[in-house]
Amino acid sequence: MAAFQRLLRASAAPTLAIGGVMAASAATTVALADDGAAAAAPASSSLVHPGRTARGDKLPIYSAADEAKPIVLIETVNPLTEHITAAREATAGALGSARDVVESGVSSWIGFERKVEGEVKQIVSPDESLTPGLIYVAVAGLTGSVLTRTRAFPIRFLAPPVFALAALPYFLPKTAHNLRQYVSDAEDKHIPEFAEKHDRFNNALEVHWQLALDKLRGAGNDVNTWSNKAVESVESATGLKMAEAVRVGQERVEAATARAKREVERAAEKAKDKANETAASISSARDTVKEAVAEPVELKTLAITIDNQPVAEIEVPLPAQVTEQLAALKEDKAEVAKEEKKVEEPAKPKDEGKRLV
Repeated sequence: MAAFQRLLRASAAPTLAIGGVMAASAATTVALADDGAAAAAPASSSLVHPGRTARGDKLPIYSAADEAKPIVLIETVNPLTEHITAAREATAGALGSARDVVESGVSSWIGFERKVEGEVKQIVSPDESLTPGLIYVAVAGLTGSVLTRTRAFPIRFLAPPVFALAALPYFLPKTAHNLRQYVSDAEDKHIPEFAEKHDRFNNALEVHWQLALDKLRGAGNDVNTWSNKAVESVESATGLKMAEAVRVGQERVEAATARAKREVERAAEKAKDKANETAASISSARDTVKEAVAEPVELKTLAITIDNQPVAEIEVPLPAQVTEQLAALKEDKAEVAKEEKKVEEPAKPKDEGKRLV
């Protein structure tokens, strides 16, 4: 404050200088403000808000009558559309063909599975159990491999399937028959020439087998003839009656066999008759019991059990006729059991005291 007072007390020249400076700064400030307003005016005039005019007025909702003109839409086609359409159609076609191929493959595989299942069901007999039979056939094949382990390679290679095929008709006869029939039908359908040769081979093998059997029968007859000749030669040389001894032995064996056969047939007839009588007695006893049960019966509580333990013994009287029939039935069953267990041996021929020689 003191400094300001001293300044006022000074001469007027500094005061005028300070006033001039302040007036010049004020003029400069007014000029800059005018320039800024002039520069901001075009910027504000160029900025247009949506829904308003350039002057900032709000646009009307409906257009004026003179402004209702038809709007023409010009459709411009993208040059890539054709290429994209062609690529999409080609892709869709490729995927469709691939799907058709997959579906046809799946259908053919399902058909193949059903065909194999039907053929397996046709070969495997439902009357035979495969569990033990196949195990036995496999064991037979392993046996062939063990028996030929020191032989040449072809024998070692062929022995297991040969042993298995030889054991198959024994353990699974119906399945083996169906398998042979299936193979024969397949040969007739696909390779008829080989099937014809196979049939000729089978016929020739059967003929040779019959010839071998006939030869064996002929050999048996020859052996009998030679034995008779040998007996006759021994009789002529020694004077012993060997032929008569052989004939008597054969007659006795035949008689004993016939007698044993008759005894067995008689025992079977007796057992059959006893079984029929027992069945008749059982049916009659059953009918009697049904008639007795059909009568009205008054039921009363006779005993009570505790923890499934009986505390009393109950006896129910039966009619005398039913009791007799049950006793007779027990006796008949006992006799039938004895007849079944008993096997009568044929009587041995007694020695009449005659010498055979």
